[in-house]
Amino acid sequence: MELKNTINNKIFFILAAAIFLLVLLLPVPSPIETGTKTIVLSQNAKATLAVLAMAVLLWMTEAIPFPVTGLLAMVMLVITKAMPFKQLVADGFGNH
Repeated sequence: MELKNTINNKIFFILAAAIFLLVLLLPVPSPIETGTKTIVLSQNAKATLAVLAMAVLLWMTEAIPFPVTGLLAMVMLVITKAMPFKQLVADGFGNH
């Protein structure tokens, strides 16, 4: 039973990484016109969406523990340059 859980966790982790890469590598969609506003999905926003999709899948499947997933998400936000480390720490932990 334990071996099956370990294999499932590895599969879900690989699936989460694949979803992250898929969202990250998709082309940026064209802007959406909403009458008076133009909504643009920037590269940083797309990177954030990719990290969110990965983290949600890891949280739902519990492939890795919640705190590790949260830390992984923070690291991935910095690696993808979606947010600078200093700002991420200030926003996430409320301390400079």
